[in-house]
Amino acid sequence: MIKQLCLLLLLLGVGENAFAQAIHTADRAADLQIGVSGSGALPDYLPEKWRGYGAYLDFDVKHHLGLEVNMHHLTGPDPILYEQTYNFGVRYTRPMGPQHHLVPYAKAMYGRGIFNFAGTDATTGKSVQIANLGFNTFTVGAGLDLRTSVPGLNIRVLDYEWERWPGFPPCGLSPQILSFGVAYHFHGKLGERK
Repeated sequence: MIKQLCLLLLLLGVGENAFAQAIHTADRAADLQIGVSGSGALPDYLPEKWRGYGAYLDFDVKHHLGLEVNMHHLTGPDPILYEQTYNFGVRYTRPMGPQHHLVPYAKAMYGRGIFNFAGTDATTGKSVQIANLGFNTFTVGAGLDLRTSVPGLNIRVLDYEWERWPGFPPCGLSPQILSFGVAYHFHGKLGERK
């Protein structure tokens, strides 16, 4: 019995030392970045390309999975005519390169889209808002982030999103959005780089 107890204590002591050696010094609990973007879109409403801006927050946890929250504001040829979306969802990343500087990702999101309809005032001939309606949206997308050598600076090289607004009359709306941006990457225990 004493031999078995000594053996158990020995294994526990050796096991803890081995566990301490197995932890990577660059391991992290999560990555957090907050950024802004410029966007261009095919709105699926008019043939013209729309332009706009956006913001995003990425919170990547272990095993390449994370969350993304984003917002886009896209304006048509008339500034009163616009699409605005607020989305949240999951994101899968796969860092590449010798120091994991290239970070391709794919995402699937759900959210809310707001469409501001423009019309013409019959008396003045000026453009006016005639309706502002909200719709549920489903989004899939992919992109590439670049972790720069400047501490805290990440570049969103390209982000593509295909949105589906199923409730938009008469048979839905499917805008496609291309974005690029810049983000601040938070360092420390929350997001140490590999």
